[in-house]
Amino acid sequence: GIAAVFVILIIYLGVTSFIFLNDATKTYAQAKVAYAAVKLQNIELARKEFATTKQDIIILKKDLVPMAFVGYIPFIGGYYNDVKNLVGASEHGVNAAIITADSLIPYADVLGLKGEKSFAAGSAEDRIKLAVQTLGKVVPQIDTIEAELKAAQTDVDKVNPNRYPQVWKLKKVHDQLVTLKTLVNGSVVAVEDGKPLIKLIPDLLGEKEEKKYLVIFQNDKELRPTGGFITFYAIFRVEKGIIKVDKAGDIY
Repeated sequence: GIAAVFVILIIYLGVTSFIFLNDATKTYAQAKVAYAAVKLQNIELARKEFATTKQDIIILKKDLVPMAFVGYIPFIGGYYNDVKNLVGASEHGVNAAIITADSLIPYADVLGLKGEKSFAAGSAEDRIKLAVQTLGKVVPQIDTIEAELKAAQTDVDKVNPNRYPQVWKLKKVHDQLVTLKTLVNGSVVAVEDGKPLIKLIPDLLGEKEEKKYLVIFQNDKELRPTGGFITFYAIFRVEKGIIKVDKAGDIY
């Protein structure tokens, strides 16, 4: 009775685990292909490979469903939940990559993202203008990208690296998980802290209308209430990223 049930359970877990590991190997290989496309600066190819990676991750999530009960078993349940959370984090990370790619693809030529060393023809000014316009199109997606990264962070934070002893091959697993948590947390902080400025940059660079600025230079060796003795100034305009100086000189 009990022995037979135990044997059947072991066989069941063995088969489901084999299916998952086989699909996980394919997913890892596909993720490397997507990363290679990113290194080649080919945004269209990267988007395609990330989409394929996402489908592979969805298959992994389905593979884990038949083993869901393992998550409630003391000790080994922790390892199952770590795998489940890592798969979930991977999906959110790929989603963020796809959203970013979709925003950049229409401007791949001017940004040089159609392959290594690829740039559209045109003057430097034309490229700057298109780059500013591109940034304006990407900015609206920053909130969605941030949401995906935060969701990935939530999943990764549930993973416990200390569950894997720092001995033999498990040390590599432990170190990789620690590095992953650091990278994900750092990405979220970077987006959170940089988002206010990122949203302002298109406007500051005169994407829609010209902006005029006054810059004052101060000598901090001669302190004044504002910080220092005013020595030099410049007045310039910025339109679509192109800077034109109207006037510059010292205060004399």
